[in-house]
Amino acid sequence: MKKLLTVMLTALFTFGIFSTAVLANGNHNEPAGMKDAVEERLSGLYYDFKEGSVHLAEVETFTVIRTVEEKVTNEKTAATQTVVTDKEFTYVAAVAHYETVRDDFYITSHSKIVYYEVETGKAVGKESLADVDGIADYQAKHKDALSTHMHWGLIFFVNLLVVIIPVVILVIWLKRAYSTTEYQIANNILGQNQSFN
Repeated sequence: MKKLLTVMLTALFTFGIFSTAVLANGNHNEPAGMKDAVEERLSGLYYDFKEGSVHLAEVETFTVIRTVEEKVTNEKTAATQTVVTDKEFTYVAAVAHYETVRDDFYITSHSKIVYYEVETGKAVGKESLADVDGIADYQAKHKDALSTHMHWGLIFFVNLLVVIIPVVILVIWLKRAYSTTEYQIANNILGQNQSFN
């Protein structure tokens, strides 16, 4: 009975942990194409950007109405006139988590706020959103989530090998190496320098 209870509790906790990890990984608020546009922009900013490493979190949508001047050409008279209209623009802000890999060795994780313009389908810089209400609050709210972290595990391991390999050579390999002094003592020929030519 105790074994059955232990197995059931273990299965419950194991599947419970994995199911919440899968649910936390999905982000359904991001518009289609945002992840690709952000990857394209980041690959232009970083030469060592790791493709496919972008994960978006904390996605929020902002709208702004701007006055836009458009040039319209009349087909009959071929005259061009400027028309001023109000147009609504939609921007999406998100915290992007991504990696850069330099020389296949130095891995760095970054977290940065990225912006996406829905109408053009491109990732834009924060200077494009200066007049959008709520962006400053979003930046202040997620200021603590921004970071850059270098992964030291591989670097530490390679530096550890620099110390371990000479020790292995000294302890293991040299014990089995041929020693002329030990051979001369064992065969009672130490100090004899005669050649038998």
